[in-house]
Amino acid sequence: MSKSNTKDGIITLVAITFVNALNYGLNLVLGRWLGPEGFAEASILATMVLILSFVGVAIQITAAKEVALRTDGNSQRDQFLKWYESRVMKVGLIVGGVVLLASPWISSFLQMRSLIPAIIVFLGIPFYFGLSGRRGYFQGAQSFMTFSMTFIVETVTRLIITVLTIYLALQYAPEYAIHGVALGFLLSFIATYLYTRLKHKITLELGEVADVIPREIYVFLASIGVYELSQILINNCDVLLVKHYFDEYQAGIYAAIALVGRMVYFGTWTIVTLLFPKVIEKEKKGESHTGLFYGSLLIVGVCGLFITGACYWQGSLIMTLLFGDAFTDAAGLLWTYALSTTIFACANVFAYYYMSLDKYLPVALSLLIGIAQLVCIAFYHDNLGQVIEVQIVGMSVLLASMIIFHVYREKVKGR
Repeated sequence: MSKSNTKDGIITLVAITFVNALNYGLNLVLGRWLGPEGFAEASILATMVLILSFVGVAIQITAAKEVALRTDGNSQRDQFLKWYESRVMKVGLIVGGVVLLASPWISSFLQMRSLIPAIIVFLGIPFYFGLSGRRGYFQGAQSFMTFSMTFIVETVTRLIITVLTIYLALQYAPEYAIHGVALGFLLSFIATYLYTRLKHKITLELGEVADVIPREIYVFLASIGVYELSQILINNCDVLLVKHYFDEYQAGIYAAIALVGRMVYFGTWTIVTLLFPKVIEKEKKGESHTGLFYGSLLIVGVCGLFITGACYWQGSLIMTLLFGDAFTDAAGLLWTYALSTTIFACANVFAYYYMSLDKYLPVALSLLIGIAQLVCIAFYHDNLGQVIEVQIVGMSVLLASMIIFHVYREKVKGR
């Protein structure tokens, strides 16, 4: 690995690790302050934002690819960003309006205590879409310092606002504590979007036309969107369905399990983030990139197995230290959830690698498994353990299909 790659990796790894630590710290505070029942409500808002973030990743990855392909200077890249951002913001306004209209049904399905927190979060959708487009610009331009700072600004803003508002609410009006969680999300989106505009101002005149081929961009965005839909189904349908089918206490316990278990996915997301533009760059230059793929897969697999092992041997201690005695019922299920997430994170490396090479069969496989998982959980949810078992089976099938596809591709290339 070159010195440039190493430096980029260190910058992004440190930033994402810092952000994940802050996010986990905030969630641990929420778990202790709000208890299982209140944490279930806060977790649903966080899950809504996770769903939003996967849509944002589709916007981001599309921008990153287009920017990475434009190597003739910032003018070309700015032309694209100007064209792309205007459309992304319009889509954000439309999507935000639709979900606001649907918020009463969403709140009812998820058995939420109040409709207002969901509305507050949904108001931030246009800003989040704009932020995602600009974040993709920094990723594609390999400006990893600024790219990393966007996550830090977002997380620190959210942490300060959430802690302050919830603390005040618990002192004077406990029924509004969850509103503080929603307000933290909204203001963090706005603050970070403004930060990206401050860091990169587009000076092109309004009359200039971006050098883009809309059809190609829309096709790629649609393919990424389909894959991110599969990510939404795989990563979040379990939490949503548990909130729908189980009582608040069990939903809160499951939310705590998911938070710790997903450490594998979010802890290794940096690897995928770095892999995508590097593979595109090497493919364009005609250089080999298989080493990047296998190295990324090895790192993700080892990290995932390490976390799963820790959850297996010290699950009770982990849950007690992180959330307190009220969440000890989750200890026995923690390692199984971490195992499911590890398998999924490995499959994710395959999917993003091939998407960077414009190969989209892994996208279809992921969507198919995501839908199957959703259906199976809807039928098999006698207890929380069964919900996790369904996911382990689904993720194992997904990873096996990715491996078969990869072996086939390598065999065809070797002929």
